[in-house]
Amino acid sequence: MAVAVVFGVADAVRVGVRVAVAVVFGVCDGVDIAVVVGVGVGVVFAVSVAVSVVDDSWA
Repeated sequence: MAVAVVFGVADAVRVGVRVAVAVVFGVCDGVDIAVVVGVGVGVVFAVSVAVSVVDDSWA
């Protein structure tokens, strides 16, 4: 009985650690995606501003 309890606790800890690692990696992936999207939006915005400035100077 005691052995079963110890193994049960060990399994629970192992699963908990796996879940925690998965959550941390998931959050890191989410942050990476947010950074990529943010940079992409920033680049598109900068290019559109540059194009409008060039258009104004040519007009």
